[in-house]
Amino acid sequence: MRAAPFNLAAMVLIACCIRARAQTSLDPIHVVGEEDGRAKTLTGGGARGEVGALWDVTRAFASRPGVVGPSDRTTNLSVRGGDPTENLVRIDGVDVPSIGHMAWQGETGGAISMLSLGAIRDATFLTGAFPARYGGRMSSVLDIRLREGDRSRTQVSAELSPAGAAGVLSGPIARGRGAWIASYRAGLLDLVRRSAALVAVPSYRDAHAKVVYDVSPQSHLSAFALTGSSDIAVGAVMSDKRDEFASTKRVVGATWARRYDDGARTRLTLSDVRVAYDAIAWQPPILEPAYTNASTERRTGVEAAADFALSDAVDVTVGARVDRIHFSHGITSRPLRGFSENAARIVWLGRQDVDVDRVGHRVAAYVEASHSPAPRLRLDWGARAARLSLTGAAGVDPRLSVTYELREHTTARVATGAYRQSPTYLEMTLHEGNASLPDARATHLMTGLTHRPSESVTLAAEAYVKAYSGLRTLVDEGARRPSGALLGLRERLVRGVELEARVGRPRGHVTAVASFSRATARDEPGSATYPDDFDYRLIATLSGAYDMGRGWALGARWRFVGGRPYTAYEARDTHTGTFAVIPNTATRSGERYPSYRRLDLQLTRRVQWAGHEAGIFLEVENALDRRNVYSWRFDSATGVFTPVYQFPRVVVLGLTASFAGS
Repeated sequence: MRAAPFNLAAMVLIACCIRARAQTSLDPIHVVGEEDGRAKTLTGGGARGEVGALWDVTRAFASRPGVVGPSDRTTNLSVRGGDPTENLVRIDGVDVPSIGHMAWQGETGGAISMLSLGAIRDATFLTGAFPARYGGRMSSVLDIRLREGDRSRTQVSAELSPAGAAGVLSGPIARGRGAWIASYRAGLLDLVRRSAALVAVPSYRDAHAKVVYDVSPQSHLSAFALTGSSDIAVGAVMSDKRDEFASTKRVVGATWARRYDDGARTRLTLSDVRVAYDAIAWQPPILEPAYTNASTERRTGVEAAADFALSDAVDVTVGARVDRIHFSHGITSRPLRGFSENAARIVWLGRQDVDVDRVGHRVAAYVEASHSPAPRLRLDWGARAARLSLTGAAGVDPRLSVTYELREHTTARVATGAYRQSPTYLEMTLHEGNASLPDARATHLMTGLTHRPSESVTLAAEAYVKAYSGLRTLVDEGARRPSGALLGLRERLVRGVELEARVGRPRGHVTAVASFSRATARDEPGSATYPDDFDYRLIATLSGAYDMGRGWALGARWRFVGGRPYTAYEARDTHTGTFAVIPNTATRSGERYPSYRRLDLQLTRRVQWAGHEAGIFLEVENALDRRNVYSWRFDSATGVFTPVYQFPRVVVLGLTASFAGS
């Protein structure tokens, strides 16, 4: 066995907080996940306890059935063979393009989530066939609810963790009729640069605030603001010139909710989301920048919804929203053909001189109903209609779920739905012809069985099919100087089976998850198929926790992911002192990386006294220090490909403390 160095990154997590009394605010319409027994919900504290998640709300769901993080270096998630750009993020009823620092235009992940766990009340993750109130994405939903402040006293808390150094303040308003909470966090990833083998480390900071107020026993107001900024520079590529990237995000939302005597509820949400990007890249020895991007994207909207009962057996929700979209893109580039180690493929870039400022609107309306026509049978159905003025694309997407209790502890469920996703704003401006691109579409069909033979054992199995159409590809992808025009004819088919078993005991639990799937694609209807980018075939996770007594607890997670496919490339001598990379035309996604294997361990010790609690933990990421290959790096000077590895072994130390007031 290879002798690997033992990398150590010592982190201390100090969390000082006073427990608040139960919150009295009105719940949002349709508590997320209440109609789907397979939906996974975590509190902020629960996400911190997920082994291997590094205190990140997005990474906390990476071990769910059918979910995989393609890279340790980002929070991107591929859900049931879907592209990471297909995942919807929602915060307190506001759709957010991404909560990740360092996320590129159109991405939904990033280096690390913008929300510290101390700001989160709970988060729910849905992996398919989600309800009609969610729209605009084709694979999954991450729905986050922010924590409210303490209504009885002012509180101060702080934490120092791998996610950063954060402080939280909260307190009451109007003698307990409301509360406020605010947080600030600065990143600490530069402290683990050497141990985590990071070439370029992002610098980031974020802040959030939330205010709630009970206007009356039945009427409630809440408002929040979230902002974050991040930047990264890759060492000098020539003299004092460096590749640089920076972005800022701002999210503001306000909601008025009211409950009526007959049980009906209404909600009105106003929102404003703004993201700005600034990037520059060089390609030596030319002194002209190879690429520059100065862009802003903004969406301002209003959404109204009403939830009421038509009868004792029928509940209905109707909603509508209108968004004003404004984006401004200033992009320049010269012809460039290179190899991207992030994507493990050739990147073609034509000459661009984009100066676009566009304004448009998106209008959407939805209806949902829950009906129990017979004992043990429940029907959940809905439809969502949407139109985007920027492209003229419009459509109506139906959703249906049937749940039947076969016996007291066994439930069967069948669900289906259609979902659509518009081109990104960046795709719309790459070429003038892209302005009329249709929406990409996905149809989900899933059937599952959940059996609980006892209170401590849960067994679940689910099979699914996802059929995509209208996915976009470059028209002239193989050309030396592509125009940027996109063609929406690509298709994808994903089929899979997921198995999950959880066994709980008074002193611990064990959970085993296995996903078997196949994802194929073709560039247009009738053409040859090939393995898709996220065709992992087999994903398996074994995790558990054990209470050893006297405050000691042990947690572990082992993860296996099948090798991801890639297209082989060859180096060709240009006889000018450099090598060029060209694709092997005989194969398309014909090679696979070695399988990914990772063991994470966590040891904690908690001590309680007089209602207070303190704890210390030790967590080892990739405990066996396995060299998992993520991609390839190409050296144009030598024509040699070398592997790019995922994170090596990283050890994290932490301390927690909480203090309860009287």
